[in-house]
Amino acid sequence: MAPQHALLRRFSTKVVLITGASRGIGRAAAVDFAREGACVVLVARGEADLESARQK
Repeated sequence: MAPQHALLRRFSTKVVLITGASRGIGRAAAVDFAREGACVVLVARGEADLESARQK
């Protein structure tokens, strides 16, 4: 079994594009991928909500 810290960075060499990233499942997915080390590109229709998601 891999050490816990290794699992946290398993996407460190990946770029992930998330559509609908300002709310709901899209936002949750964006947060999870970012926590696991991915470079996350956020796409959404609402700029204010998207900025809030980016700061999370």
